[in-house]
Amino acid sequence: MSSPIQKQQTVILTGASQGLGFATLEILLKAGVNVVAVQRTESAQLTALADKYQGVLFISKGDVAKDEDNRAAVDVAMQSFGRLDALILNAGQMGPLAPVSALGGPALDGVKELFDVNFFSLVSIISHALPHLRRRERKEGLVDGEPAGRIVLVSSGAATGGVTGWAAYNASKAAMNSLGRTLGNEEKEVVTVSVRPGTPNTDMQTKIRELGGSVMSASDHARFMGLHERGELLPPHEPGGVLAGLALLAPEQMSGTFVNWNDEEPKSFQLKP
Repeated sequence: MSSPIQKQQTVILTGASQGLGFATLEILLKAGVNVVAVQRTESAQLTALADKYQGVLFISKGDVAKDEDNRAAVDVAMQSFGRLDALILNAGQMGPLAPVSALGGPALDGVKELFDVNFFSLVSIISHALPHLRRRERKEGLVDGEPAGRIVLVSSGAATGGVTGWAAYNASKAAMNSLGRTLGNEEKEVVTVSVRPGTPNTDMQTKIRELGGSVMSASDHARFMGLHERGELLPPHEPGGVLAGLALLAPEQMSGTFVNWNDEEPKSFQLKP
């Protein structure tokens, strides 16, 4: 790793209540950084973690699809910790699952809702956070030449794939990657990395197995069923450790890239649970 973790860093994390987000949150807290978790609803395990890490973990109740809630989360970070070093944007939704031919008419509202969560929420929170991410002042421990801030976008292989029935989800992740590439060119003080987290064993995989068969091709659905049956789904802390490490340590040369979580460079920054 290029530099030690600054324990005073502050990270905003969305989608932290379960699965990959919760695993990432636990790793961040164990690394000694401050976290603001943006959540519409709290899980029991998230509430318990907030009790354990009082003064270090703050839960900002809100919906990432609402601009005012994203602005409020940034305000919580600045008011509580006086600095903002990174975003990990993990919140997302998968449905509606349907072929393109079935996404018009009344179903179009569901596509717009998905994009509100998976794409427009990114633009919203990033725009509010960038002035603080760019700022170098009051960031104790920041080394000259090191990025002032970092953004980690939790993407998917869907960004470059074409799984049947996933049209809306595929398109939203492709838009996410495009946003990350553009930020890499525009923001010289802030490193932005889009990460494919593989196939962690989360509720999303359960939904794919249970619901995907009705809209996915038989071969696509069988592929995901096989991963589960063979015990090949990832423990969430494995890619979660990479998300956490990149948020704290990703170097300038990675900005604008789309990487697999287990590629050599991103995995070199993996934090252990």
